[in-house]
Amino acid sequence: ISGVHKNGWTYGAVFDGHGGWQVSDFASQKLLDIVFENFPVSAPNASMSHQVDSHIIRSYQLMEDMIVDNAREAFHMGFRDVAKVGTCSLLALKKDNRLIVANNGDCRAVLGSLVGGSIETATIINRDHNCRVPYEQVELSRQHPNEDNIVLCKSSRACYVKGRLQLTRSLGDAYL
Repeated sequence: ISGVHKNGWTYGAVFDGHGGWQVSDFASQKLLDIVFENFPVSAPNASMSHQVDSHIIRSYQLMEDMIVDNAREAFHMGFRDVAKVGTCSLLALKKDNRLIVANNGDCRAVLGSLVGGSIETATIINRDHNCRVPYEQVELSRQHPNEDNIVLCKSSRACYVKGRLQLTRSLGDAYL
């Protein structure tokens, strides 16, 4: 999804679903509306960074709450597998010289530089929220000190939250 919002921010978003298409589709229809509702419309500057960061975090939490509420309702109607559906997302917002990247999961944002019409460099500008990343393993253990096997690694490249999902952050996946 990409475009220019009425307040002048150019945006792009990627939703990478797993376990089904429902959460990815729902988030792709709603997340940008939630983010742009009450989004700071002044010219971007360094002093508004904390305000924007907090707003985007709240927006992701509102999106998650909507997804879980819908999943709970479907679950109680007998659609049990809906609790295993989720999505990674990557959101990029740009206005003037300001670039904001928000993600959950393991979608990657890459910033490239063009020289003479060819890409000279490409730099990953976000980090994976994946259980194979040592930082994520430490955070999971810190946040869940009394849970056995919060991280289960089958190899150095294949670690899972509770042995089930490699992602440490996603939208949906209510069963975890």
